[in-house]
Amino acid sequence: MEKAYWNHEVAQRLNMGKSTLRRWCLEFEKQGYVFSKGEQDSRAFLEQDVLILEKMKQLQSQGKKLEDAIKQVLSEHERVPLTPQSAPRSLDIDLQMEREQLKKELLEEMKQELLNSEQRIFQRLEERDQVLVQHIREIQETKKLMAAVQEKKWWQFWK
Repeated sequence: MEKAYWNHEVAQRLNMGKSTLRRWCLEFEKQGYVFSKGEQDSRAFLEQDVLILEKMKQLQSQGKKLEDAIKQVLSEHERVPLTPQSAPRSLDIDLQMEREQLKKELLEEMKQELLNSEQRIFQRLEERDQVLVQHIREIQETKKLMAAVQEKKWWQFWK
């Protein structure tokens, strides 16, 4: 798979501002050129795209108008796809569907883990409550016995 560059990398490589690069890309897209898109519809530049932009910069430095330079660059690079190719797009769609499926599976797994954790917590709380109630009853019984012992006089101890 070919390496893709992001806007800031291409702008730095061509020694230009990101806004200029963005404007050029919009003009290329008006002429029918299609850039690869990353997540959130951001442009991902392939090496071929960077070479076209470098040629564009050369023509601009020679004084060509933007529209004329774009037309010349696109006509020189006939091998450049002017419309989206179906295979890569279907591959992108397949990858997106696979990603969505993985997200759903992960979400379901996380829900199940959360439910299991919640059940364990409730079970432990129930066990803790039972132990506390048992201790409280024992303490109450002990207090009753102590109160009964204290009520007896010392000479009634043997009775």
